[in-house]
Amino acid sequence: MKKFLPFLCFLFCVISHAQSFNTNFKNQSLRFDFLLSGNVHQTTVDLTAVQKVKKWNGRRVNLTTNALQGDAEINVYDAQSNKLIYTQSFSTLYQEWLTQTQAQTEVFTTEQVLYIPSPKHDFVVQVNFFENNVPVQVFKQSFTTKQIKKIKPLTTTYPIEVKQINKAKGTKSPINFTIVAEGFTADEKDVFFAAANRAVQALFAYPSFKKYKNQFAIQAVFVASQDAGVTIPSKNIFKNTIAQTTFDTFNSERYLTTNKVFKMHDVLVNRPTDHLLIIANSNQYGGAGIYNAYTLVTLFDKTFDAVVVHELGHSFAGLGDEYFYANDIFSDNAHKNEVEPWVKNNTTLVDFESKWQAKLDASTPVPTPYTAENKNKVGVYVGIEGGKVYIPHQDCRMHTNTATDFCSVCIDAIEELILHYTQQN
Repeated sequence: MKKFLPFLCFLFCVISHAQSFNTNFKNQSLRFDFLLSGNVHQTTVDLTAVQKVKKWNGRRVNLTTNALQGDAEINVYDAQSNKLIYTQSFSTLYQEWLTQTQAQTEVFTTEQVLYIPSPKHDFVVQVNFFENNVPVQVFKQSFTTKQIKKIKPLTTTYPIEVKQINKAKGTKSPINFTIVAEGFTADEKDVFFAAANRAVQALFAYPSFKKYKNQFAIQAVFVASQDAGVTIPSKNIFKNTIAQTTFDTFNSERYLTTNKVFKMHDVLVNRPTDHLLIIANSNQYGGAGIYNAYTLVTLFDKTFDAVVVHELGHSFAGLGDEYFYANDIFSDNAHKNEVEPWVKNNTTLVDFESKWQAKLDASTPVPTPYTAENKNKVGVYVGIEGGKVYIPHQDCRMHTNTATDFCSVCIDAIEELILHYTQQN
């Protein structure tokens, strides 16, 4: 009888997972389009549209918990019982804006798209921003099933071509990735698809992702832009592209982002858009990774493979950088506010127990000196001289482009997140 127990436990878990999702939700998505606008003095969060998408492509397990806090969260409550039935954490370009000097006097607006599984009953949607790790409500609205029923499912008018790059196997809750073309014209389609394949190969070259390759469903979507390339304001280069990406974000010449995401999501209607990788047609070094929003990388820079994986470390795994600059805003705020960052691979020692303290040898000094003896040792290394943000290893994929792998703390964090998306806790 004992040999049947693991199978019975597995069968029970599969059934309970399905019941948990099917009790509260349809196999359908609701897309919420928000405009985030303001500065350090005032923020407005305006809901511009609620739209229906034919299929739910997000996780089907652990629906009421997040593996990471993120900078924000969307929560869905059953209207009658006020019970939390779904939550997803994320970060926003707008909240990064709030850390900039310009945010003291200027106003910035960005588009934000959030998806939830479509509830079977009346529900309430709440959006919180975290301030010093404390949730602050910025949006709340009730919806009835009658309202939702009147919404017609979205369709796309954009001509797209889709290729499956990696197929998920043996999982009812796959991690859905979409790779989308940015700044490629119609005659550059093959270049994009080759880049998409290269990006996936780069990702699965890392053991922490290769181990769970069968949990990922990855597709590449080509849509032609009017212009080739991307916008670079500092060089007086302006392009008309699908994702409307631009370098020089927040006056950083290598920070490539977009604050215009509605159009891109219109292109990807009914495609699995749980996680987005945008490959931009540019030879300028740069990119971005915003947690549960998007990854942006440039194709023709020689560091493409390394940058793809690094930025996915941000956007997918919610990892922080392990390098800092003298004028780094995050370092300044962490020191001033004395808060513990939510990313798993940075600490201010305010709540070190929640990080990698258990991995330290008893003899490891804090801070840990950068020495050859400690080169491959877990420690508490100063992120920047004079700062109070610490990192776990001397080198890591989240630190340099020459690192051959993620550090042990990042590897643990990646695995924890993958399991959160694919297996019931």
